[in-house]
Amino acid sequence: MLRTWFCPIIEHWTSSASCAKSVTKIGTTKRGIGPAYGDKAARTGLRVSDLMQPTLFSKKLEAKMRENNAILRALGAEPNDFREVNQAISWRRAQC
Repeated sequence: MLRTWFCPIIEHWTSSASCAKSVTKIGTTKRGIGPAYGDKAARTGLRVSDLMQPTLFSKKLEAKMRENNAILRALGAEPNDFREVNQAISWRRAQC
């Protein structure tokens, strides 16, 4: 269920990041595994438990998206819109 919330962001992020890599390509699953492990190691990832606290989740999501959007811009990709993503997540949360 959670995967469907973030799927468009993950696909955009992984495809943009992999396009900017060097000539030697190792491939990607485009499922967000690399960024997920990176966030876990850096302890900056969003957790499912954060969804239970909408204000906290929105603050964490905004900070994470600000960081990732800066990287996307540096790679020449279009950044994601925080309001659009947060609204979609809020709508899905209401459906549960």
